[in-house]
Amino acid sequence: MTTNPTTTDDAAEHETEDPGAPQAALDDDATADGRIDDEPGTETGPDAADEGPDAAGDGPVDDGPHLDEDDEDEGPSRVLLVVGAAVAFVAIAIVGILIASGGDDGGGGGGDQDRATDTRTDVGIFGTIDQFDRPNDPTSMGNFAPGRPWSEDAGTWGIVDGEAYLARSGEFRNHSVIGLGQGDGGAQVRLDKVVNGAGLVFRYVGPYNYWAVVAVPDVATWNVIKVVDGTQEVVGNTGQSPTADGTTVAVRMEGDTIDVIINGRIRKTIVDDFQAEAGKVGVTARGADSGDARFDDFVAGLPNGVPLVRGAGNGGGTGTGGAGGSSTTTAAP
Repeated sequence: MTTNPTTTDDAAEHETEDPGAPQAALDDDATADGRIDDEPGTETGPDAADEGPDAAGDGPVDDGPHLDEDDEDEGPSRVLLVVGAAVAFVAIAIVGILIASGGDDGGGGGGDQDRATDTRTDVGIFGTIDQFDRPNDPTSMGNFAPGRPWSEDAGTWGIVDGEAYLARSGEFRNHSVIGLGQGDGGAQVRLDKVVNGAGLVFRYVGPYNYWAVVAVPDVATWNVIKVVDGTQEVVGNTGQSPTADGTTVAVRMEGDTIDVIINGRIRKTIVDDFQAEAGKVGVTARGADSGDARFDDFVAGLPNGVPLVRGAGNGGGTGTGGAGGSSTTTAAP
């Protein structure tokens, strides 16, 4: 029985044609004009010193223009108003800029999902590594590690110039896998040549039931695919992500939770218990250009980076493991 996947992104594409912050701008220009009335000065001169009959008599004394009290206060009040408005505007602009610059976390969604899709999180995949450093062979990928051969379930896979590749494509999908021995763990591969439909397969039971993360370089993303009884569903993608040659793609699996990791950073988290106990992981390729894909440095490990084999060069280092061309530990970039 399966549960519906909970993803941080929407699935948008199917099959091999699989298509994949807000910016806030505040206008700093603002004007406000006020008017400051000049206060008339006191006249001096003969008229000011005139001690004629008007000055000594009972009639009104004309001592020049008069200012109303409101007029006297109008100039300073408007100055304070303009200054206050300018300060408030600057404060609002600063807050807006901080919100705009801090709101882009490279992912989508909200709440608890933000933690899962935080692309700033560096994640290392540890375990046993196959560097494919063995003689060219167009018919077999050989051993992942001593006593642990690659199983080529679909298509013919081989080794050329120290890289794995699809030598001859099958009718539809092509996979080569090895077993972890349990559902939890991690896997990673570097694609020295990225093509549409190439990537990583995991929680693999057979060519008609598995999960995969495959490249869609035309739209700079990786699709997360679930295949159930031969029917494919794109359950999400990694958003805008690196797809250049040399990109690493990885998965970290624990129970019903799957983290999809591109170049050592979490780009997508899926919660789905489909085949949660299936322990096979490997490489996959399909489509017209599938034979051009090149894979190197395939890593598989148990939880906490426990390697699958303990052979020569163990001791916490990265020594050669013999016929498999493997070392015991490695880390994502």
